Amino acid sequence: MKTSLLLILAMTAWGSNWVSAKILMNYFSAGELIFWRFLIASLTLLIVLVIFKISLKLSFKNIFISILSAVFLSLYNLFFFLGDHFASAALGGVLVTTLNPIVTFLIIAFLNKKILSKKEAFALFLGVIGSILIIKIWQFDLTLNKGILFFILAALTWPVLTLISSNIKKENSLTFSFYMFLFTSVITYFFISKISLPSFDFKIYFNLFALSVFGTSFATAAYFFGSSVLGGKKASAYIFIVPLTSVLFAVLFLKEKIDIFMIIGGIISIIGVYILNGFEINLRKFFNER
Repeated sequence: MKTSLLLILAMTAWGSNWVSAKILMNYFSAGELIFWRFLIASLTLLIVLVIFKISLKLSFKNIFISILSAVFLSLYNLFFFLGDHFASAALGGVLVTTLNPIVTFLIIAFLNKKILSKKEAFALFLGVIGSILIIKIWQFDLTLNKGILFFILAALTWPVLTLISSNIKKENSLTFSFYMFLFTSVITYFFISKISLPSFDFKIYFNLFALSVFGTSFATAAYFFGSSVLGGKKASAYIFIVPLTSVLFAVLFLKEKIDIFMIIGGIISIIGVYILNGFEINLRKFFNER
């Protein structure tokens, strides 16, 4: 029960990131926000590692992987923040979080020369239909909807990061995350013209704290802990909470309007991801049990 609650909080934290990022992009450039987010997150994670006496040692190979992962984490966050700036947080929270596992699955299937089963093909079909409805492709105009383009680029970048970081053993995951966050901040530092913090404003610093500490360090540590207790398959099921909470927070705090296409498309995409993750939906059994 405690582990489930921890995972729910972690997913809620990831869902809140879309709202915090939307607010903070009014005060920071994308590069500045990446720098501060991961500098604060790495320092917070360092405290966690020290408190729980987790070793900071990583092999040279894993250090190299963490640097390479940091490059793609920087790119992902660049697209994430720019997309969030130009489009709605709710749209990004639904589109990117449902596209990420679908694109990841397709890349893995391609690399392994895997022939899709009927169930997998059907799941991918649902994902495509859901995404088409979410972005309302019949209305899409690149000059007006560049935020959606950045969200799609984010969804294409995340699977690469996932594949690179998948080489890390679970027992090294938090230490690896610390170095990846730190290197992300360092890499970003060399590509931004200035580093500054706005004058104190509770809204700004509350959201920076929420994005860096709650939505990054805490969520990462909680998810890895939950995975170690429940197993990766069960823990991954909680990820479906992310698009739901991102929409809820966007409506509550940003007063964003959610149209019927986003709702239907989001539900269809979530079902597709659910099937791809290996969770079978047996409607006949569901109704018989009732």
